[in-house]
Amino acid sequence: MNKTTIKKLLSQLVRLMLHVIKWKSQPEKRSHSWVYSINDARNQINKESFENKKIANSEIIENWEDCFKKAQKQAEIEMGKSADVKELTQKEVFEDNYELNE
Repeated sequence: MNKTTIKKLLSQLVRLMLHVIKWKSQPEKRSHSWVYSINDARNQINKESFENKKIANSEIIENWEDCFKKAQKQAEIEMGKSADVKELTQKEVFEDNYELNE
């Protein structure tokens, strides 16, 4: 996995975390575009890590806290308030189902 691929992977992780934070912090503003963004970021992470899952997983674990802090800061800027989310688990980011129940 080259540096460019790792950078893309971590950028998608921040994007994914950002939308999960917003999803949890602003339930009244949930939208189809957030559902799409969460699923798209997951797909992009899977695409970037396809060739070497072991390295990708290692990079994700090693950079988890830094990516979370970046996502939290961006979410707070976008929401105009402090995020209710102070941490995220891998389950919340990669496994939990985010969809609108209409």
